[in-house]
Amino acid sequence: MKEIIRTCCVCKKKQDKKNMIRITLVNDEVYLDNLKQKTGKGCYVCNDNSCKTALISKKILNRVYKLNISQEIYNKLFEELNIAEGNNSKN
Repeated sequence: MKEIIRTCCVCKKKQDKKNMIRITLVNDEVYLDNLKQKTGKGCYVCNDNSCKTALISKKILNRVYKLNISQEIYNKLFEELNIAEGNNSKN
């Protein structure tokens, strides 16, 4: 099966889609898309701590989605990313 390559919105590194985390914008709301199937504008982030931390601290999603995303949403996303990481490490 052919690999589907996506680019990390933080470090710009290209990787297989299945190794990355998808974040989706739907109706001006940001969601962590674990199944990578939600409709809406999506961006991908490497599944490593440096990219996930930079995504939050540098507010990368403001640039990607051309919106002013609140710190509250970034905090919620950070928690979800940490929970998802914990679930992945158990498998």
